[in-house]
Amino acid sequence: MPKYSGTGQVKALLINISDTASRKKLSAALEMPGSPIVLHGEGSAVPPPRLEGLFGFSLPITGVLDGPLDGLWAEAFLACDLIFAKPRAELVFSDGCLWPALLGLRVSGASSRRPLFSRRRLSFSEMERAGWARRGGAREAVEWTEGKSAQAQRLLRPLLYREQGLSEAACLALERSAFGLAWAGSDAREGARSFLEKRLPSFSP
Repeated sequence: MPKYSGTGQVKALLINISDTASRKKLSAALEMPGSPIVLHGEGSAVPPPRLEGLFGFSLPITGVLDGPLDGLWAEAFLACDLIFAKPRAELVFSDGCLWPALLGLRVSGASSRRPLFSRRRLSFSEMERAGWARRGGAREAVEWTEGKSAQAQRLLRPLLYREQGLSEAACLALERSAFGLAWAGSDAREGARSFLEKRLPSFSP
């Protein structure tokens, strides 16, 4: 898999789901989060490591799809916060998808009168209309993932999952708390300073 590098201090861990050594790195990363993850693949790869580990991961996960992806890895890609893909890409789910609620959440903006979680195929155009996918590849995924504040990233992803099923008032309370923590960190000051100085920010690792 090509190696791309963004400009930020936070470096993404690129995982080729078809490569055994790369999958071992993913398993290790799930045990001890230290970098955001970029998952890259297509086809029918061997089963992914613990799905709950991906969905509970505390840092951003970005996906790259070069074509159709099926089986458990299609479900694993539901853990991605954003997917960069080619127009022919699609996710093909097996019967009895383990994460129907999350599938419905990911593509709730797509136009369909049927319950989205009952569908076996999810096309790139549907994911794009839902705001969950955009055109691109590994380079765009890494550039999007890196260069952001690690402090903010660690607050954002758990917040997105905790808010599922909560009332608006409860969600706003969680967001106020996260905003206060982010604003109290050194990255908030660096972000403002870099903007005033017309330069790229240099966030803490």
